[in-house]
Amino acid sequence: MSDYNSSLPVRTETNGDEVVRICDKTTNTQVLTINANGRAEVDIAQQSIGSVKVSKDNNANTELNPIWVSVGQGASGGEVCQYRASPIPVIKLGSDTNTYLVPGGKTFLLKQITASASGKGKYEVKVGVPLSEATIWTGFGSSSDNNVSWTLAQPIEVPATQNVLVVATNLDNAAMDMYSTIIGVNI
Repeated sequence: MSDYNSSLPVRTETNGDEVVRICDKTTNTQVLTINANGRAEVDIAQQSIGSVKVSKDNNANTELNPIWVSVGQGASGGEVCQYRASPIPVIKLGSDTNTYLVPGGKTFLLKQITASASGKGKYEVKVGVPLSEATIWTGFGSSSDNNVSWTLAQPIEVPATQNVLVVATNLDNAAMDMYSTIIGVNI
């Protein structure tokens, strides 16, 4: 008798009651097995594998037909580390701007901004078309902690001919030198 009222004879099975085999249709001795961890196993030693074809043209990989590899967003283009020190001390509430213009035909991956001064400062990072840049981050340095750094988990893509700016504003009472660095990669 079945466990459920249906047209098929269904009954509850315990482990080992039913065994299903996946095998070659011509030779039932070549069986795919499932190990104790529930993973399928194939004995490669018994298989005839010439070469693994994973290249663009479906031919075996050779010195003349290598596998193309790209290593993420590393130094595949040109590393940019644009440092700027204010040419003269910045007066109280005055500012100094570090400007990086992305070259034509490139995309700049903004990865990090660092800035510093000997006293209190405000640092705005702006991105966009020249003269229309928008603020995307603001950081503040104090007298006791005057270094700021912004490292992005995922780089910001800045298109060709657009700017990345770091506007450093002196919030201290005296004039001081201000520093900033724009770090990224052109691809």
